[in-house]
Amino acid sequence: IAFGAFMSGLDASIVNVGLETIARDLNASIGTTQWAANGYLIALAVSLPVCGWLGRRVGVGRLWLVALAGFTVTSGLCALAGTIHQLIGLRVLQGLTAGLLIPAGQTVIGQAVGSRRLGGRHALVVLAMDDQPGSPAGLGGGDEVQLVAVRLEVVEQADPQGQLLAGAGIDHRQLSRPSPFS
Repeated sequence: IAFGAFMSGLDASIVNVGLETIARDLNASIGTTQWAANGYLIALAVSLPVCGWLGRRVGVGRLWLVALAGFTVTSGLCALAGTIHQLIGLRVLQGLTAGLLIPAGQTVIGQAVGSRRLGGRHALVVLAMDDQPGSPAGLGGGDEVQLVAVRLEVVEQADPQGQLLAGAGIDHRQLSRPSPFS
């Protein structure tokens, strides 16, 4: 599940690196080629709110598997695109499937582990998504684990009784551990 989340986030930025090469190889202008990146992001944003509805209709596990298969197939087809218009269309399809991967995957995790252990499991998915090139943190590797520890430490210091976490359905005692600063 974390791999699917990582790949959908990576694909959001990877085309930007090769825009000039793609434009040259497909005999297109940069302005037109940028739609390969923009179309992906717009489609991803459109599919996010639809995920909950689809998950209730077909089941989130099945939805995640179909989204992962669709993402994989469209990724391969993008590599075979012969024209910029084919690439843009395939990137839109890829974005639609990518937008389903993260929320469906998080729901699968939530159903599998239950609400008592949900926080730690979601942190693993967030770490996978945050370890991408161009991620907002941009820290890379082990620094992000430390950053999560810092965030949890701040929450624990500000709310030692766990009232904020309990409101979010997380048992603060399961998150307790020695401080990374001691």
